[in-house]
Amino acid sequence: MINIARQRLDYLKSVEVILTRALDSAPEGKLKLKTINNSVYYYLRSGRHDYYIDRSDIYIYATKRYHTYALRSVEHEIKALQAYLKHMPEIPYENVLASMPDSIKPHITPAVLTNEQYAQQWQAQPYIPKGFSNKDTTAFYTRKGERVRSKSELIIADMLNDLGIPYRYEMPLILSGGKHLIHPDFTILNISTREESYLEHLGKMGDEGYMDDFANRYRIYMSNGIYLGQKLFFTCESDKAPLDNKLVREFLIKTFK
Repeated sequence: MINIARQRLDYLKSVEVILTRALDSAPEGKLKLKTINNSVYYYLRSGRHDYYIDRSDIYIYATKRYHTYALRSVEHEIKALQAYLKHMPEIPYENVLASMPDSIKPHITPAVLTNEQYAQQWQAQPYIPKGFSNKDTTAFYTRKGERVRSKSELIIADMLNDLGIPYRYEMPLILSGGKHLIHPDFTILNISTREESYLEHLGKMGDEGYMDDFANRYRIYMSNGIYLGQKLFFTCESDKAPLDNKLVREFLIKTFK
């Protein structure tokens, strides 16, 4: 937050300079509006007198009026940000734990977890994944040592890991009051909101039976209030349309970062 405030302050100071220069070069006088019989008339106030101005000159004084109010807003926000930064502690709350001596860190149990601490705790919680049968012959392992079912899932898992997005592979999800047990390909934690969402990779879009099974799975999601684009997301591919790594990376960043 402090860095964001400083960046905003630097930006506003540059805007202040531009607006000040624009006003310095503007002509004298202020634009005034008068409404008579539902018609608007434009006047120029100079001193104590109002002068009628031609419509072709209105834009000059209208722009000056806008710049005047914009400059006031900028100056007000600059003062607010300066006061905020002046009273903020040198070490933000989120960094206090990291500032503690290494000798006592292992003995500290924070009453309130930061988002990063919450994510670490979430990631460390044990669970029983779906697992593999003896008929499963795939041998794809992520950099975290997890066995996944396809090369594409391997790519997605490693992308999530590289981007610092916490996930659990094939973690059980009980729905419909215990009537359905499914294992989403990826259960993903949004660190900033602490909300979980689900990413399913449809790796056999050209397989009719595969898609029929997934249609039923999708119906289960929807009947439990898990909707596409809110808490449920897809990636997909087929034999003729393989996974696009670049697009997947962009999707992961925009959706879960």
